[in-house]
Amino acid sequence: MQSIKKNLTLLCKTIKMIFNITGRNFYFVVILTIGTSLTSVVSVLLFQQLLNAIELKKSLLEEICIMLFIYLGFNLFSEWLNNISSYFNGKLRLLLEYKINFLLIEKSSLLSMRDFENSDIYNKLTRLENEVGYRPFQTFQALLGIISACVTIISSSIILLLWKPYLIIILFLLPFLSLFYYLKIAQENFKIHFERSNSEREAWYISYLMTHDFSFKEIRMYGLRNYFLNRFWRLKQRFRDQDNGINKKKMIYGFIFNTIQDICMGVVVFIAVISAFTGKLLIGNVATYIKSISMVQSNSQSLINSIYQLYESNLYMELLDEFLNLEIETVDSNKIKINSIDEIEFRNVSFSYDGSKNSLENVSFRIKKGDLLAIIGVNGSGKSTILKLICGLYTNYSGEILINGIELKRIDHESYRKCISVLFQDYLKYEFTLGDNVSVGDTSNMNDPEKINKTLEMANVTFLKDGNKSYQLNSQLGNWFDDGTQLSGGQWQKVAIARSYYREASLFLLDEPSSALDAISEKHIFESFFKLATNEISIFITHKVEIAKHAGKILVINNGAVDGIGNHSDLIRNCDVYRSLYEKDQIDSNSSMVSN
Repeated sequence: MQSIKKNLTLLCKTIKMIFNITGRNFYFVVILTIGTSLTSVVSVLLFQQLLNAIELKKSLLEEICIMLFIYLGFNLFSEWLNNISSYFNGKLRLLLEYKINFLLIEKSSLLSMRDFENSDIYNKLTRLENEVGYRPFQTFQALLGIISACVTIISSSIILLLWKPYLIIILFLLPFLSLFYYLKIAQENFKIHFERSNSEREAWYISYLMTHDFSFKEIRMYGLRNYFLNRFWRLKQRFRDQDNGINKKKMIYGFIFNTIQDICMGVVVFIAVISAFTGKLLIGNVATYIKSISMVQSNSQSLINSIYQLYESNLYMELLDEFLNLEIETVDSNKIKINSIDEIEFRNVSFSYDGSKNSLENVSFRIKKGDLLAIIGVNGSGKSTILKLICGLYTNYSGEILINGIELKRIDHESYRKCISVLFQDYLKYEFTLGDNVSVGDTSNMNDPEKINKTLEMANVTFLKDGNKSYQLNSQLGNWFDDGTQLSGGQWQKVAIARSYYREASLFLLDEPSSALDAISEKHIFESFFKLATNEISIFITHKVEIAKHAGKILVINNGAVDGIGNHSDLIRNCDVYRSLYEKDQIDSNSSMVSN
């Protein structure tokens, strides 16, 4: 009982959601569905009158011809109605697909980093995204199918009730008994698909690796083709076995119930034929009863299929409802808006990604406008985590992060992020034009060719200049679209650096900005960055002491904790970790010179 109540509640939510998306089109399509369902019954009754008139021979030929033309005209009208209904159904399908896809993307854009790192939320999003192209409309179609089947069954049953009332028990008992079993199968099917969300993501990922250029070289050189193909095949084989198991159960239940139902229908048709043979029924009535029985039978099965489909789709819509109603960070009108960042201070900040081991432990430092801070440490020491916390991507830290003396959690994040320009280590390679690739750094000012050219110069993107030594801002980058130019890793990084320079920010953050650059490009990038840092707060992450030593302040991170802070000279004297990094740099530099 509780399950029925839950499903009815969810169905009401689904109908409300579909109505909110489609508006008046919803009512119009429902009315068309009812109309097209009634036409089939009316057509049967008109045909009955025509046959009876011919059999009894009491009507004039002209009257019979009129009946024939009415019958044919009504059938033509019915076809028109079906065509109109198909058009509006298609229109509604596109609207539902677009709107719900948009709602998914919109909601995803509001999620936090923690949400994306939550496997449960990510599984839901993957499932929703995979089925958004057909599930919402399938739900609506199932709803229309139920309405259509009910209208046809009720109208056909009225005809049969006027003949043999007891037939209704025979006609309806089996379909509704079979419904119970089909709903159990639907629940099992949904459970299987939900539990294999992780495996489906893995199959998608393998397919993605095999069909995109970025992975081609390693797959070819390491001979990974067969390994990935076999892994993909094993996953898909398991999915196929599970789906075949569900389909087999549906086939068995269908075979049993349809056989029994056909026997019952055969008995009813036999009664009608005998009645006609003994003169108790006219041929037109017999045809009507047989057609009505057939319509009740076929629409009973359609009703079961539609309810099964609705139940299955309802489970999807439940996921959609849960996802769209996930709690997100709301805009608090009481939060403080800022228009510049003049000072950043960490006070005993600790942070953990998974709630167990801390990635940062009691980190404290302070930096103000005009300062250039280098954060240095070995891989995995916590450097990038500090940058993410400064960006406000995580708020579940302990301690205090003060911006202009105000706790970061009290600041309006939208106004705060407008003050920041950042280059992440895993920067995006936008398959856009060169101009768009740079100007997305500040969407409030995307049409400034002069500024775009200036930032491209600062980032040393000279390789994209044409013969006239000017940038073709409309040139397509990447190879996903026509006439694109694929770039190397270092070239993509320079474009990303230009994007970070494009924003008018008061805080610049660069995470390993030279990881893919040669020595000459690295020198040029940091020279331009140091000039940029003169009047703003600038922070960069590196593992090279040769670069870090140019910063006025250097923060040394080791195992998530601050191991030292000061300038190059101070740290060489007082910080063992920094000194060991410096000595390693010297050894690497000497080795490089010898090898050259």
